[in-house]
Amino acid sequence: MIGDLKKWTEIGKGIYRYNVLDLAYFEIHIMYHAKDTDILTANASLYMASDWSNSKDNLNFFERKLFLNGTVMVCLEKADFYLRYMIEQIEMLVDKGKGVEIVSRESNYEKCNGCPYYYGEIDQCMVGEDDVPENLEKKCKNDESE
Repeated sequence: MIGDLKKWTEIGKGIYRYNVLDLAYFEIHIMYHAKDTDILTANASLYMASDWSNSKDNLNFFERKLFLNGTVMVCLEKADFYLRYMIEQIEMLVDKGKGVEIVSRESNYEKCNGCPYYYGEIDQCMVGEDDVPENLEKKCKNDESE
């Protein structure tokens, strides 16, 4: 589905969009594509964009968040990963047969912000991801030793 560039809409020269639940959308921006090569090998960036709101501060704003730079193929794979993650989080909120039940889950921001492995946009630790180095010092290891 999302892993096939043909399912994305080209909204401008080299800019592709994939809508997610009318809430947000992924964008792939192709930075360089030699026309005699497969488009999946082109240099690109993956973004998520949406109108966001912060009820705590009563802020409403638009933001485009850069997820990664890589080939179009890598961008498609990561977009698929992030979409699956979002769906998993939504499913945690849904109690089938009873409608939506809000599950209180504390953010990892307070505990993990500043750690080189923390990816705040999806509120998760990126330890073990293929494209993340393994030689960095985890903040949670420092906290545990204190």
